[in-house]
Amino acid sequence: QLIIFTPHMQPGFDPKLCYSTPFRKEVKDCTFSPDQLTILQDQFEPVKKAILKADPTALFFDPNAMYCKGKVCSYISNGLPLNRDHGHFSEYGSIELQKYFTLWASKYAPGILKTD
Repeated sequence: QLIIFTPHMQPGFDPKLCYSTPFRKEVKDCTFSPDQLTILQDQFEPVKKAILKADPTALFFDPNAMYCKGKVCSYISNGLPLNRDHGHFSEYGSIELQKYFTLWASKYAPGILKTD
């Protein structure tokens, strides 16, 4: 079963800027609009259509659910960074992503979760 992780949001800045330090009192706002996520999804749509044309059974997992709670999206969850830098998940982000993927897979690809 082909499962493709769609592109994930990337902060484009050092996530350490989301936290104050003794030398840096001002912090960056690490929230973003769900509209930014919609733009990313729309940009990926032609790629998705091409893949589905080649393999209609392909499944797509969107890892961005972990960033958004309601109408607010953030690179911080439970006070911890979801990204380690501008393009990679943090250890905490990877653990959170695994939770979302397991929930998704239990619905859309339960066969991959079976252990014998």
